[in-house]
Amino acid sequence: MSIYDVFSGGSRAFNKEEWAAQKQEQRKEAYELIDNTCSEMMANGDSFRQYLDVQGHFDRYSVNNAILVSAQMPEATQLKDYGSWKQSRVYVDKDAQKVTILEPGKEYQRDDGSKAVGYNAKIVYDVSQTSANPRAFTRSIRASSLTPSRSKGIMKSSPYLRPWRTAHRATATMILSMRKMKKNLMIMSGSAGSLPCMIRE
Repeated sequence: MSIYDVFSGGSRAFNKEEWAAQKQEQRKEAYELIDNTCSEMMANGDSFRQYLDVQGHFDRYSVNNAILVSAQMPEATQLKDYGSWKQSRVYVDKDAQKVTILEPGKEYQRDDGSKAVGYNAKIVYDVSQTSANPRAFTRSIRASSLTPSRSKGIMKSSPYLRPWRTAHRATATMILSMRKMKKNLMIMSGSAGSLPCMIRE
């Protein structure tokens, strides 16, 4: 069942059990991807640098989620789920590339009585996979016969470019701090051959 079956009035009826099983499988695949990417980063410096670039851009993302983005779409600049894009009057392309991340779920109690928070898989999409794709918009402006002043006005007022402008402002001001760098380096060089990013919730 795709997101279009749920939000576009598809012919398939929503099945809660099927949806839950799909989410569980996505969560399992996400953790497997984290494990595999961690192993690759330990053996490949380029993969590790790619992760650091992603973590620097998405500085509010957890280590796990930065690893997931790095493995699936390292060129991403702004990620939102389907509903959030729709609220911004931006629509996800039907053939859009999906990016799976993990989001906190409900708190639960372990067998030993301690409390923990489970994590669920969440599908998000980059701005490049939406109707607000800055590259497509820029091409349409260049192809038009608008004067420079009018083009500037459209670029400034268009609601479809708000996510793009936000992403570019964030990129311009987001310089990876030494504290963040040191923290990531310490995480990725865990002792005893194990990586904290591989710990299950």
